[in-house]
Amino acid sequence: MTRIESPNQFVIFEGLTAQDSDAILQRGEVITVKKGTRVIEAGQPASALLLVRSGKIELRFNLVYFNESIEACLEILGAGEVIGWSALIPPHKYTLAGYATEDSELLQIKGSSLQDYCDAHPRVGSTVMGNLARIVSKRYEITRQLLIGEIQRDLKKKEGHSLWKSD
Repeated sequence: MTRIESPNQFVIFEGLTAQDSDAILQRGEVITVKKGTRVIEAGQPASALLLVRSGKIELRFNLVYFNESIEACLEILGAGEVIGWSALIPPHKYTLAGYATEDSELLQIKGSSLQDYCDAHPRVGSTVMGNLARIVSKRYEITRQLLIGEIQRDLKKKEGHSLWKSD
């Protein structure tokens, strides 16, 4: 594996010692993906965590629009960010699809390998899971803001309806 310049380069490792970060990073494999490549697929088994070393990955969710299934962008991730946290959380299924929007380099770590290390080093496990909670919370907030915007647009359409008029 190519040496990572900074042990805390990835948000999931914030607060870990350089020794612990390096031990986890050594469990990974660097992969290169071309622009347009799907790196994860929603609903598929989540076996690996992917850390973005360079490039951009767009996270998308599936929705039906006029009886047609389309993928909508939720977030675009860059260097230092994490894809596939579902590899650490049951039921271990990816919840989003991820596509490289430019040529990218990722560090792929098997979820089971990272879990084994965390089980053997509880302090590390606690820190990683705390960081993971922040990552999931950020994605939740993005989703919540999208939903609020959609509800507000829907309510504006209904303002002229008699249910919204005062007597």
